[in-house]
Amino acid sequence: MSNLSLGEMFYEKEIYVKILNDKIQHKIHDLQISLDNTIKNIPKCIVQLFLEEDGRYDADATAVLIELNKSYYIFSASHAVKSNSRIFINNNFIEIPSEWSIQSNLEQNKSEDIYIAKLLNKLDFKDRIYYKINLNNLNYEENNIIGFSGFPYTKNGTKWGTKEFKNRPYLYFGISKLLKEVIYDNNRHLKIFNDREKMLNSIGGSINIGPSPKGMSGGGVFHLSNNIASFINGIYDIKLIGIGIEFRDKVDKSLIGHSLAHFLNVMVSFNKLNIKHKTINYKIDKNSYYLKEK
Repeated sequence: MSNLSLGEMFYEKEIYVKILNDKIQHKIHDLQISLDNTIKNIPKCIVQLFLEEDGRYDADATAVLIELNKSYYIFSASHAVKSNSRIFINNNFIEIPSEWSIQSNLEQNKSEDIYIAKLLNKLDFKDRIYYKINLNNLNYEENNIIGFSGFPYTKNGTKWGTKEFKNRPYLYFGISKLLKEVIYDNNRHLKIFNDREKMLNSIGGSINIGPSPKGMSGGGVFHLSNNIASFINGIYDIKLIGIGIEFRDKVDKSLIGHSLAHFLNVMVSFNKLNIKHKTINYKIDKNSYYLKEK
């Protein structure tokens, strides 16, 4: 469990969870309490990405603030970060101030949808924190309770020509799967099943259709619990395990993501990280990436 103070926690109160099966229905009250406790303990490490166009800054995607070995990074999806992407800090929209960045070449390999930027210095976000990666706690298993956090576009639009936006992150819940058919190793990709049409709104406990996940690409994927029973009883160890890449509503109602181990392996492959870890031990195709030094 996180030991951060409440003021440092992820504060948004409106989240959605899939009603996983009929047996859960009579435990909505208990699940409600668990949701409220969970939301308070998820680190506020996600930030919105905006697109700048003709003086307008429009909510577009999500990214995650990372701390590793006393350096600071932004992780996201490659398709979520564009040349006119901006972040909001100190009441201004700015470009991501990076020392270097690694970004997938989607034309060559669509599955390698990854963006990594090392920040020139630690940006002082007043209401956000950097998630400190623990290299000894990267793994996850199948059939775990997983939360995916990001900024859905429909809930975070900005007013034309202003700096006014809602800053409303959402948290979706689902069940994790490992994509064993993917080459290299089982920790490379992760999959979460989540049906937006049967959701529990944590504010009132009513059944609703969750908002469209458009805009949540690049958000954080958090491990919450090993099983339903422990989750309802509030027994869980919240940790960031990956980055969400793509929702497949029309395919199989799932979220596809990359594990943190895969992000770190990309950095190792480009000699941007010098660590040896058992889950980071395979080679990538460097032709699938752009490396930009600043």
